[in-house]
Amino acid sequence: MSTVRYRLRPSYFNSVVLAWLACSLAFAVYTFTRPHHFQLTLEMSSQASSTARLLFDAGRGFRDEDSRMVAVWARPPSSFQELAFDLPHRDISRLRFDPLTGAGRVILRNAIIRSSERVLVRIRPEDLLPLNPGERRTQHGGDVQFSTLPQAGRLSLAIRLAEPLHLRRDTIDEQLRLLLKGNAVLLLIAILVLPLRVPLSEAARHLWRQLLKLDASLAAAARYLSVPGFIVFDLGALRFYILCFVFFVAAVAADLNGSSIGIYSSEYGNGSKVSTWIGSPRAIRSDEWGYQTPAILNQSLRVDRFAFRDSSIGNHSVALTANLPVAHFSTVFRPQFWAFFVLPLDYAFSFSWQCKALLLVTGVFTWLLLMTQSTLWSIAGSLWFFFSPFTQWTYSWPSALPEMIGLICLAMVFACYLTVGRNGIALLLSALALAVCAIDFTLCSYLPHMLPLWWLIVSVFLAWCVSARQQIFIRKRAGLRVIAGVLAIGVIAMAGWFLYADLHQAISGVLNTSYPGKRIVPAGTMPRWQLTSNFFLWAETETNFPPALGNISEGSGFLWLAPVTLLCLRRMTLSRFQKLALAFLWGYCLLMLAWLFLPVPGALVGLFGMDRVPPTRSLHALGLANVAIVSISMAAMRRRSAGERRPFSRIAYFDVASCVFLVFLFVLEATNRNLGSYFSPPAIVASSAAAMILVMLILTGRKLALALALVLPQAIAFGSVNPIERGLQVFTSSGLYKFVQSRPRLLRGKWIVFADSFIRSSFFRAVGCDVYTGMRFLPDLDHFSLFAARGLNPEILNRLGYLVAHPVGQEETPAFKLRVEGVVEWEVAPSDALLRQLGIKYAAFDQEPTPAVSSNLIALSDGPIDGFWLYQLP
Repeated sequence: MSTVRYRLRPSYFNSVVLAWLACSLAFAVYTFTRPHHFQLTLEMSSQASSTARLLFDAGRGFRDEDSRMVAVWARPPSSFQELAFDLPHRDISRLRFDPLTGAGRVILRNAIIRSSERVLVRIRPEDLLPLNPGERRTQHGGDVQFSTLPQAGRLSLAIRLAEPLHLRRDTIDEQLRLLLKGNAVLLLIAILVLPLRVPLSEAARHLWRQLLKLDASLAAAARYLSVPGFIVFDLGALRFYILCFVFFVAAVAADLNGSSIGIYSSEYGNGSKVSTWIGSPRAIRSDEWGYQTPAILNQSLRVDRFAFRDSSIGNHSVALTANLPVAHFSTVFRPQFWAFFVLPLDYAFSFSWQCKALLLVTGVFTWLLLMTQSTLWSIAGSLWFFFSPFTQWTYSWPSALPEMIGLICLAMVFACYLTVGRNGIALLLSALALAVCAIDFTLCSYLPHMLPLWWLIVSVFLAWCVSARQQIFIRKRAGLRVIAGVLAIGVIAMAGWFLYADLHQAISGVLNTSYPGKRIVPAGTMPRWQLTSNFFLWAETETNFPPALGNISEGSGFLWLAPVTLLCLRRMTLSRFQKLALAFLWGYCLLMLAWLFLPVPGALVGLFGMDRVPPTRSLHALGLANVAIVSISMAAMRRRSAGERRPFSRIAYFDVASCVFLVFLFVLEATNRNLGSYFSPPAIVASSAAAMILVMLILTGRKLALALALVLPQAIAFGSVNPIERGLQVFTSSGLYKFVQSRPRLLRGKWIVFADSFIRSSFFRAVGCDVYTGMRFLPDLDHFSLFAARGLNPEILNRLGYLVAHPVGQEETPAFKLRVEGVVEWEVAPSDALLRQLGIKYAAFDQEPTPAVSSNLIALSDGPIDGFWLYQLP
């Protein structure tokens, strides 16, 4: 084997330096854009469930809006719950801590102010002081006990700081510290790489040759897959598909998901403690971590695995509509759930979670490619839509919104091919793919999200049929197209027939519920400022948004740039399909805006089913239309020829930019007034400037710059909205999971969980128990007669929502109470014979029951398991 002498050539040295500089720049961008979290954490023991509140003085005194709240659960004196309060990136001079909403006794210890990187301040026990007269303080080592009499009111404490917290400065210090460490490591790697010049060079040349061969094969495949007059694939399109698939496989192989289930241990003290890779669990995702993910896990861990007739979210086969893995023929049409039958549970969950991104991005990309015939703008449009704040903040809604959007986009592409295709095998595959996408879309089963998408896709499909009418009616291979279309319709109809046979009782039951079955939404209920408020998206977080918007998920949206493209129509070279697609898309947008903002007659709205759609449940479809209009317009924007005048002279450019800036400044200032003047003047100016830049990029036709400006900032700002978690250890490593799974008899009877929150029932559900309380898509209709016989009003229970149980004495009468819309409280004695009639065998309490409640119950353990007292009913 010949040896190669090492000689440091200037060209190689320069290459290493440039690579180091590029990596350093990328690391700097990551360092200064990654979120830095500051928290005050402490351990607390309380014998009463309540809510703890931390107030901070950031120069404006103690105000309700400058506070954070965390749920407190009752515990024995020797058991502590860790509370974590997020702190803002401000200078804080004082802290006040209200451990309970009223009087009581608590024990505190281990109070720490920390960042995402290190401990900033360890608060001494001596610095925890009572604020009000009548509060008693005792200290034993590091434990500090506070108590107050019932007539003394709220227990309130002061947290004494040796000096103010300068969290803004600490953020910069941490960023600089991390930047120096990272660059030192990168420099060390560069120095180590220098002696390996020849092997790396040979390996690089070999890898480059292999990539060229792969590109040649992909280019040939692109030519083969392209259909003139329909859709044209190029090398970039296939590279994009492969890249999406590689990311998908890598994420599944690494066992990654975006669930917020870590909140069970961090906020509620249940389950095994875990830490997320990126981001943090989101409390706003309660629908996901509160019932959807536990219901999915319950399907895999229960005794009758993947049951659908009687599941954790209801009976009469309602599980078929709840986006759960089920042992039913319909799962053949739902590939996102196939992994649950062949892979370990955590990897199967990762597979189903990553299908969200894969279906959404590739589906929207293919749909846009059909309309734009531009790979660049299909990639830009799909990623713009994917990283938009609305998509990211609503990503984990149980309605399977990402999958739903991707599936209906793919379904339209396959349907369009069936109208003009010529290849028999491709027609057969398209028919089957159309059937799979259509059935999978239908089984997402949330009409408020489905109907706006349906009408959007129908409008674009009509534009396709009108523009391609000559191709559609060509006789060549017309018989094959008809057969393929009949096959697709037949498969869909047959599957629908058998599904309806299993679901007709559930459909009837849901339609007759008080909510959502009988809910009717009038037109014109959205305030006009809600759309323009979306230009403030850069300044909003989960805990920092205008109260007028309700919450960050309902208040997020898209960058509404479609109207700007109307000013560029003369500079577009549009195909016949693109002209019709734009016309139909604009017609759809105008009708949607009329429904959102105008008092359209209810009969007309009901004709299209839109009276079942709350306004914010249609924004995804309007946002998708907005992305499509901009993508088509920019793809069709012709380049300026050598002798053609610029759209703006240099002087006119600044005049137009100034006018655009002033218009946005005026509009956003008016919007801010409707939001209660929530945003500061700098935020209004910055948002106006960002919008002005995007508008000017459209007007000047700078395609690549606009694509990058639409994707990269949103990817940086919202890419970490979904936490990245590995595995399901919160549940599968918990004490309750091990206790229940080692005693199979506990999985064969129903449980009732007595707690103040439905979250406790969800935790039991996630470890495989059959829980009567908690979320129900469909109430237990078969038990209504039993409830009525005991004097309970089943109409209160007749709604989609949560059932929460509270124990009462044996002599007290059971009752249903509607706490808020969607949450029903059930007051019942654990030894009541009604529970046995309902099939309930076991009971769990989130705090130790009194002797009067537990006297007739049989304890299942010597002490609490994961904070629960477990009993068998007599």
